Formats: sequence, structure tokens, C-alpha cells
Amino acid sequence: MNGVVMSESTDAETVLRNALKIEQIADPVRPVELIVERCGLERLQLIYSLPACRDFDDFVGQIARKKGKLLRGAQPNVDEACKAVLKDWNDGRIHFYTSPPGDRDFITDDARQTCAFSSRALGSDTLKHGKPGKRVTENPD
Repeated sequence: MNGVVMSESTDAETVLRNALKIEQIADPVRPVELIVERCGLERLQLIYSLPACRDFDDFVGQIARKKGKLLRGAQPNVDEACKAVLKDWNDGRIHFYTSPPGDRDFITDDARQTCAFSSRALGSDTLKHGKPGKRVTENPD
């Protein structure tokens, strides 16, 4: 399961790329902090069906209680709770994506014209129902 990992990556980022086994992680807290930074507490609360969390520590405590990762005296086992979150991240239970780097408006005018022409050429019925409609045979330029 190990693969090639960019050398500029921090240990936490390497963990989030699923390049290390969760059992081999010495400090699982920092990668989960990165997950919280990227996804936000509100989104993670929805994913895990948790009540409002005040901060990271409260989030990890609620995860520990929900998943039964407790120490003596019902104290949250922070490391085990973080490992559970990392497992969910690696298994795809926490959905996250980023926009491509660079200009957010990366579709060129030529690509827009091609898409517009293609949709007109197919006809709106084809796009909506898969049935051929009126076809355009000339370029809209």
C-alpha cells in the first residue's frame, strides 16, 4: 500500500495521502488537525452526526465517546479517536476535494463555444431525454 510520496510533504500530509499505515503513525493528532482545517468542524459534525463542537478537542472527545474509544474514568482516548478518524478519511467516508491549482476560470472561450455548439447540435431533447432533436449543422461563429 505504500507508494511514492513527494519529498516536500510533511508527515501529517503523508498520512492523509494514505502512504503510511495508520498503525505506524506515532502522532495521529496532527493529521486529524489537518482534516479539520481542510473540511471544517461543521462539515465533520454533519458527517459524524455530532452536536455542535466548540473546538478540535471537543470534536475528538465526541468522536471518542461515539466510537467507544475511552480510557479509565470515561476519559477520551485521543490517539485512538484520531486513528478512527484517519481510517474514515482513508476509507473515503470523509468526502473532501480541492479545486485545481491556478486560475479558477480555467475553461477557455474556445471550450465554451465548443460546448455551446455541441449542445445546440445535439438539440435540447437529446440532452434531456436521450432523443434526437433539431440538429444544427453550422458553426455558431
